[in-house]
Amino acid sequence: MSIAYILGYSSGSGTTALAAGLAKLFESKGKTVSLVKANSSDSEDEADLFSNFSTPPRNDFDLSACADVNERIKILHEHDQDNDMVIVDGGSSDRKQQQVSENQIKLINECNAKVFGVFGYDRMINTESILAWSNDYGDYFAGVIINKCHQYAFSDIEDRLIPELSRMNVRTIGTVPEERTLIAPTISQVIKHIGAQCFVPAEDDNDLIENFLIGGLITEWGGNYFNRLPKQAVIVRGGRIDIQMSALNFPLKLLILTNCDAPSQYVFQRAEGLGVPLATVPLDTHETMVRLETMQSQVNVAHPQKIKHLSDVLELRIDLDFLQSSIEVK
Repeated sequence: MSIAYILGYSSGSGTTALAAGLAKLFESKGKTVSLVKANSSDSEDEADLFSNFSTPPRNDFDLSACADVNERIKILHEHDQDNDMVIVDGGSSDRKQQQVSENQIKLINECNAKVFGVFGYDRMINTESILAWSNDYGDYFAGVIINKCHQYAFSDIEDRLIPELSRMNVRTIGTVPEERTLIAPTISQVIKHIGAQCFVPAEDDNDLIENFLIGGLITEWGGNYFNRLPKQAVIVRGGRIDIQMSALNFPLKLLILTNCDAPSQYVFQRAEGLGVPLATVPLDTHETMVRLETMQSQVNVAHPQKIKHLSDVLELRIDLDFLQSSIEVK
């Protein structure tokens, strides 16, 4: 069978994002792909993401709904028969508890799936532990993907980490950089999380915000300050109409006025005319930023812009030929 089992070394490795990104990438190349989840998710967005990858959409994408491993194997067989390939989001491994699931091993073995391990880059990661983890799956372990690589990590990854893994016969299939897009909230998520009141609605409140900029004491031309970052929300104290009007001269995804009940008529009309979403919040600017720092737990990868962006990144950063040959894509 043509099954890729994406398995994380630890919680937060990024298996869901990588599984969905790979599915989107192969789909763009004309393959029919079924995306399956080994562990349950409380997110309705993720449920929609997984169910809609099959054609027609299926509701048996969540293997954890079946207690019997033999039933899970049967479901995977059915997905495989209906598609060119199946990608399983295996979630995080329980290797750290030294209790690799017998059911998981049985499912992988009987489905002849290939395991692609994922771990987030960490300068202090123990490569011996990675080797032991890979050995748990024997010949079914195809290699690793190093995820969440920040821009200053690549010299260490290329000069030290990959050679160390190679000497242990652990193949590195790809290195995936950190991407701001993948952790970006939507306009509606931001407005809801900070308890803001919307005065000018967004044309698409599912659009992403990748940068937050505070409009405070600016000692330079507004264009040098507000025209630097893409997909930005600007946060300005409600009384600073001058800064608000300056910010509106440049592309914004959202303008948030703090310590404010309602925007001035000038700002409202300007934002409405430009189609810039405008919201007010009773919190001051510092309190607003503190609250924004707590919204990451509500953000997930189940967003079409994120999946498309990640698929483009993976095409450049993953050895796709090896992956396809490993699982014998139809």
